[in-house]
Formats: sequence, C-alpha cells, structure tokens
Amino acid sequence: VVTGTGTSAGDALTRHPDIAKIVFTGSTATGRRIATNAAANLVSCQMELGGKSPQVVFADVDLDHAVNGVVSGIFAAAGQSCVAGSRCFVEASIYDRFVDALVERARGVRVGHPLNDDTDMGPLALSAQLAKVESYVASGVHKGARIAAGGRRPQSAALAEGWYFEPTVMVDARNDMDFMQEEIFGPVVGVIPFSSEEEMTALANDTRYGLSSGIWTKDIDRALRFARNVDAGTVWINTYRASSFMSANGGFKESGYGRRGGFDVMEEFSRLKNIMIDYSGVMQDPFVIRLR
Repeated sequence: VVTGTGTSAGDALTRHPDIAKIVFTGSTATGRRIATNAAANLVSCQMELGGKSPQVVFADVDLDHAVNGVVSGIFAAAGQSCVAGSRCFVEASIYDRFVDALVERARGVRVGHPLNDDTDMGPLALSAQLAKVESYVASGVHKGARIAAGGRRPQSAALAEGWYFEPTVMVDARNDMDFMQEEIFGPVVGVIPFSSEEEMTALANDTRYGLSSGIWTKDIDRALRFARNVDAGTVWINTYRASSFMSANGGFKESGYGRRGGFDVMEEFSRLKNIMIDYSGVMQDPFVIRLR
C-alpha cells in the first residue's frame, strides 16, 4: 500500500518501470494522464473512467417501476457513482406524469447523516464537490433549464455544516447543456422528452462517454434494439445498477477500456505465451522455415 496524492505518489507509481499493469477507476482527465505515463513503459492499462449514462423510459412501462429505477440510478450514493443515470429521456406521451411522479419521489428522499437508520441519501464527499454540483445546477438554470425539485443545500439547521445537497430534478433541459454533458458526480438528473426511437437513440448516444445505460419498456424487441444501438458497455433493461461478478463491466469512448468481471477479466490479468517444443531429435536445416 502506497499512500499519497495523485500528483506525487500516483505519478511516481504510474511512471515506474517495474509496474507491469495499471488498473484505474476515476475521472477521464486523470485516466489520460495515467495512460500517458504508462505509454512510456509500454504498460497495459485497464481504465474505468467517467460516465453520463442515459435512462430511457417508454410509455408502455409501469410508471412507478420506472420512477423507482431512475431514483435508484441517480440518487443512490448521492449520485457519486460512475454509472449514475443522470440523463433521463422520457416518451413524450407520459412526460408530464413521469416528471410529476419523479419530483414527488425526489422530494421524499430523506437526506441526512449516513449512519442514521432513517437516512436515504448522505452527503457529498468533499466541500469542493458540493460547490461543483451547485455550479452545474446554476449553469443549467442560466441556460434555460428549470429546477423541478431540489437544487440547493438542505435548509435544515442540523445539516447546515455538512456537504449535503438535495435530490435535484431539472426539466426544460437540452442535451447540449453542460449539466447534461459533463459528469457532475452529484444527485442531479435532467429529464428530456422524446417522440421516436430514432430521436431517443440519437439523444442517448450524444455524449462523449459510453459507460452504462438503461431502458424501461415492456417491448423486448425495442429493448434489444436499444441494446444493439446504444454506445455503452453496460445496458440494463427494466433494472438499473444491478451487478454480477460474472458479468464483464467496462465502457466505450471516454469512459475507458478493458473489462472487469467474468472470464474477460481473467484475460486482462493473464500474459499468454507461445511455447513450441521439438521432440524429434532430428537436426533441421537451419535455412528452411517450417510452417505447421
């Protein structure tokens, strides 16, 4: 165990010539620096980086079930998860009902000390992270989005000294807004309506990340089309944040490369050798190449 900051201990470790493999989970910016260091020694890397995952909701799904999944996907761990479903796309015919139900659930999330039994969502990890979340929400409002729930620090005196932020639902959003494109790492979800599968797929893929995704529908053909067409390493259908040690997890695009879990991770941590043995004892012509 080597302790220290990334700029000192982390930089030295990833540059060291005796390191044979680097596994990193964190931001895309830091992943780039580590990969650059590793390239100098031709070291293999496995990167699980940022995400801006879409959750897609169609009109045929059970509304309460879908709302519950979206709440789990964004407000669990106060949104401090690389697979957080922070972009929510809802079929236009149920958009208003869905937003109303999501807002009601968001307002009912109990924010508090993480060791209290009645707490649903705890604080953010750092004061700087709290300020970052606030700045993204403010930027979204400045560009025309509207806060439908949350959007501020809790007003309770008991939480005034902590790094808490209310579960936040943003509407009237566009997919090109900063809070819809950048990984916030906080409890903030933007909700946008769509009218067709084609439009939904374009919105879902309109991000530089490709880590995770989710779809809520009773139409299995539609769900499988989404699974084929979405540019994400994990696709959840009628669930979210489910995991298994036997599934290969990892991302595309700026979400990194390499896989964890399942048989794929065994290959990630294996070095293959080609060993050829001649048992014949017969001397071969050194100028003849034998292909078998």
